[in-house]
Amino acid sequence: MIFKYSAEIRNRFFLIIMSWLFSASVAYCHKETLLFLSLKTLVNSQTDNEIYFIATNLTEILATYFKLSYFVANVFTFIVAIYHLLIFLSPGLYKRENLRLRSVMVKSIASVIFSLIVINKYVIALCWNFFLSFQTPPDHKSVSLYFEGKVYEYIEFYILICIICISK
Repeated sequence: MIFKYSAEIRNRFFLIIMSWLFSASVAYCHKETLLFLSLKTLVNSQTDNEIYFIATNLTEILATYFKLSYFVANVFTFIVAIYHLLIFLSPGLYKRENLRLRSVMVKSIASVIFSLIVINKYVIALCWNFFLSFQTPPDHKSVSLYFEGKVYEYIEFYILICIICISK
């Protein structure tokens, strides 16, 4: 009996790993689109559309694409893992417990998706405008600063904001 459950756990774990590999490869194939979608909020929030990023290292752009692809794969795999957990636990639960667990998991997935939408629409734009406000001094007698952002650091910031907002 215990072998049956361990085989099912092993099969589900294998499916979760395969879904992560598949998600990461699909995300990497669409890396430019993902980068554009993460930058779209910034382009829409700026009136002069002068958003550009620099890369100072030879492999920085490749690392940026990998980091973004891994993040997207992790989010999708988290949803798949929640689904597999629900399917694995549901036969051993009472009907009331099963409905409660389904409700909690559906709300968790909806919360993650809603958080990502709010982050992309509002939070990133607010953070970007706040940090760029240091660039323009209130009076013309002080030192003016010009921001040249690195694309890798922006993606790290983006992922950090997403993780903080999703986990809370």
